[in-house]
Amino acid sequence: MVDRDLLPPSYDRWLKQSQRVLEKARREGQKPIRAHIDPDRFLAWCAENHCEPDGMARLAYAGYVAQQSLLPDHTGARRVPSDAKS
Repeated sequence: MVDRDLLPPSYDRWLKQSQRVLEKARREGQKPIRAHIDPDRFLAWCAENHCEPDGMARLAYAGYVAQQSLLPDHTGARRVPSDAKS
């Protein structure tokens, strides 16, 4: 990541921060969706969209992945992630 100096120093620290953000959103009545990101796919998406792999790109890609998870599959059923809270 081009902005790695802005990221938490460890996965555990990042996970705790993201869990706090999710819980805050839920307390505020929002229904967050976890967007599981494959790093290789993210980098390919950045290349396809001519953007640097930074915070803005991560946010845009997470939105893209979340949106894709809500689109109907070939049967017409929504593809809501199994860990999404309603």
